[in-house]
Amino acid sequence: MSEAIRRRINELTDTLIRLSRAYYELDSPEASDQLYDELMQELSALERAHPELARDDSPSRTVGGRVASGLRGVEHTVPLLSLQDVFDEAGVIRFVESIRQEHETAFAAEAKIDGLSLAVRYENGQLVRALTRGDGMRGEDVTENAARLIGVPGSVPGTVLLEVRGEAFLPRDAFIRLNQRQEALGGRLFANARNAAAGTMRQQNPDTVSERRMAFFAFNVQVHEPVQLTGHVESLKWLEEKGFDVAPRYEKIHTAEEALQFIRSLGAARRDLPYDIDGAVIKVDDLQLREQLGQTAKAPRWAIAYKYPAEAAFTILRRIDATVGRTGRITPLAAFDPVRLAGTTVTRATLHNQNMIDLLDVRVGDTISVQKGGDIIPAIVAVDHAKRPPDSQPYTLPDACPACGAGTHRAVDTADLYCQNPDCPAQIKRRIEWFAGKDALDIEGLGSRTVDRLVDEAYIASIGDIYRLREKSDALVKSGIIGREKRVGAVLANIEASKDRPLARLITGLGILGVGAQTSGWLASHFGSLDRLAAADEQTLIEIPGIGPETAKSITEFFADPRARRLIDRLARCGLNMAEQAASEQMSGPLSGEYVVVTGTLETMGRKEAHALIESLGGTVQPQVTGKTTLVIAGEAAGSKLQKARTLGIRIENGSWLSDLRA
Repeated sequence: MSEAIRRRINELTDTLIRLSRAYYELDSPEASDQLYDELMQELSALERAHPELARDDSPSRTVGGRVASGLRGVEHTVPLLSLQDVFDEAGVIRFVESIRQEHETAFAAEAKIDGLSLAVRYENGQLVRALTRGDGMRGEDVTENAARLIGVPGSVPGTVLLEVRGEAFLPRDAFIRLNQRQEALGGRLFANARNAAAGTMRQQNPDTVSERRMAFFAFNVQVHEPVQLTGHVESLKWLEEKGFDVAPRYEKIHTAEEALQFIRSLGAARRDLPYDIDGAVIKVDDLQLREQLGQTAKAPRWAIAYKYPAEAAFTILRRIDATVGRTGRITPLAAFDPVRLAGTTVTRATLHNQNMIDLLDVRVGDTISVQKGGDIIPAIVAVDHAKRPPDSQPYTLPDACPACGAGTHRAVDTADLYCQNPDCPAQIKRRIEWFAGKDALDIEGLGSRTVDRLVDEAYIASIGDIYRLREKSDALVKSGIIGREKRVGAVLANIEASKDRPLARLITGLGILGVGAQTSGWLASHFGSLDRLAAADEQTLIEIPGIGPETAKSITEFFADPRARRLIDRLARCGLNMAEQAASEQMSGPLSGEYVVVTGTLETMGRKEAHALIESLGGTVQPQVTGKTTLVIAGEAAGSKLQKARTLGIRIENGSWLSDLRA
């Protein structure tokens, strides 16, 4: 028996270590929170019953993950511990009553925001450092990115030393927009807003934080000199006065029943909140009493986190489809009988990769539990193995691409599977669709279904073939793929007009991994022509503000591919614009000749709209403040770019000023 228990403890420990790394360090979860919690509870129970079998590296004894490579690790001045989780109301009652048996004290109740925990430090009133939780003792330095968070003031006058703990998060509407953009770029979709927030905070370009409208809610004052604070609710109100955002729902309570009422009320409203929460936190309000109660190696004794059960429904898994995206990544997609979740009907959910399939041990015909992460993205979280059909078979992603039959390979350090054939029809369809999309060449009439039919019926087999469709206009009218004669003529006219699109749109349309519309704009502005961009090496690219090592490598690898060179040559022969307009040909307007940087969050418009407006008024958008910059448009939480502009004496205006130019 003891040997069987030892094997199970080792199996759970190894699995949870792998899942923790994927969640905390790679921002790419391989299991739902519910499944992770269930495995952790099983491991903790076995370790309590058999402490002699517990391993030193058990995830039940550690906090979070390691410092990610590429980020500077810094020791925390105050350890950032996790909270003790409880999963039922009885656990809440036990906690409150155990404290009140010894101490006559009030408690604070608040929402547990589902994001990335940060410690933000101020010295002499100025923001000097921001660290992620990391392993609780040592975190990642993300100061420049934290300065861009909505809800983090750049200064807190009247303080000598202040350290505030809070949660960086992505609001729900911003998360939806981000995943829509990721899908359009052919990138990996974020499983939930928490992992999107973590990935954003680790970006090398602070602009990304502003663009994605990342926010911050403070939830604890760690150090406060010389300010005197005695209670938690008092400290939250003080933080609000000093310019921090805090979670709107918090209150002081006194009994276990009041704690349960808060938890139930928050739970009933959580679907309507503009941000994700994964629980409610009950804390001792008295700050001095907290010091007396102390902490364990992993969590404080003065607080607990009640974890809400996710809304879930059982259904039958009917099939698993292996789908191929623009980049060749093969993703298993589960199709199941319709279920209603969070007000919508759900029939499909991604299984991400083979690791997820193996961990769940899910098979076609199984009874599965489906939930919506953050009430947004459906996910399979459990399998009722007792109801498994006797003839079921384990599912394995194919060794050959399901679209073209070519071989597949697994990417280094990931569980992602890719088709090795660059001419795979599925990839070609999605590349053509991306090329014709709104952020690229914007060819109206070449949507997903039309592109699929044009490829399937051999009208086009590559991006370059789009510009030969006029030669097949009579056949297109007869086929009805696009529509009748008038519709075909309109689409062909749109194709012709796309030849004159700006260089930045062409770069976007090429589909270089990690290069979206904004990065394409920077590249077009810096190099001026596609030939000069194609000739650039990695070091040259990295020196461009906003371009990191991974993006630089992706760009050079793309242009080193002979197929890419052939495509570019063909597009040039078809007459597409391969260079930026000369200064005399650019749009004239009130910003003609201006080199403009947008920083912070503008109240009047989003970042993308601001860039488009600047360009329409004759200005050139820059990603960073340089000696060439002539104008900075600054919004809230502008950060270091605004400071640099002031140092260089560059003219500074706000979003309202920019909006007024539109008239």
